[in-house]
Amino acid sequence: MVSSTRAASSLTWSDNRKPIVPEAISVGPIHRRMRELHPWISLREASRLAGSSESLIKGGIKRGQITQRKVHRAHPSLERTSVIAFLHDRRPSG
Repeated sequence: MVSSTRAASSLTWSDNRKPIVPEAISVGPIHRRMRELHPWISLREASRLAGSSESLIKGGIKRGQITQRKVHRAHPSLERTSVIAFLHDRRPSG
């Protein structure tokens, strides 16, 4: 095992490169934050939710059925709840 000391905390790395966290460090808030769903998702993630191509999601954006926020990126940032609502409305009834 290899030890690393920085400031007042110390982490010990096991042979499989996973840190062994001392008991004095609380990782609960970090784990809770990682489990929370982010309100905005990528076009790729939206198409994975749909189980289809990105063109289905792009059509929903063009028709105003999916909310897209204005960000300076190459790919759209989509509101998760609007994507889910769009996909729910597309589901065949019966």
